[in-house]
Amino acid sequence: MRRLPKLLSQFEVRRGRKRRILSSTARGMLGCRHYSFELLEYKVERGGGNLVTSEEEYGCGNFKENLDGSEVYRCGAHMDRDLNGAKNILN
Repeated sequence: MRRLPKLLSQFEVRRGRKRRILSSTARGMLGCRHYSFELLEYKVERGGGNLVTSEEEYGCGNFKENLDGSEVYRCGAHMDRDLNGAKNILN
């Protein structure tokens, strides 16, 4: 089971605490949807289930030892983004 990365909770960005982030950063963070994942994680644990997440993967799976001065190996693979996402979740 993979876990989501630790993100600051809604209570850790409040004023009055000795926080290490700017107000504009706190405002932006509170507007993000990652708090929905915290709620989902809580509900799954409360119900006795397991939350399985996947990390973002963008590669085609091909690997080239010698890049010949290029930083990126372009294999030319093209596929639908949903199909690629499903493939990466299965791997």
